[in-house]
Amino acid sequence: MDVLLLSFLFCKDLRKFCAHDALYGKDSGLLGVLAYNCGPGVGNKSTVLKKLKRGDRTSSSPHLPLPL
Repeated sequence: MDVLLLSFLFCKDLRKFCAHDALYGKDSGLLGVLAYNCGPGVGNKSTVLKKLKRGDRTSSSPHLPLPL
């Protein structure tokens, strides 16, 4: 496949997942990437989503950026 086509398909899929979690505002990107990598059902049960619902935006993982 062409690199341009693969990039287009990736962006299309990622936008779909981010739009699904749009009510979380700037955190929709984080949840969209989680859903893209692990599947949409995983995001609904994730610890990340539970923390965001509580209003906790801190990260104890070295893989996630510092809170904004």
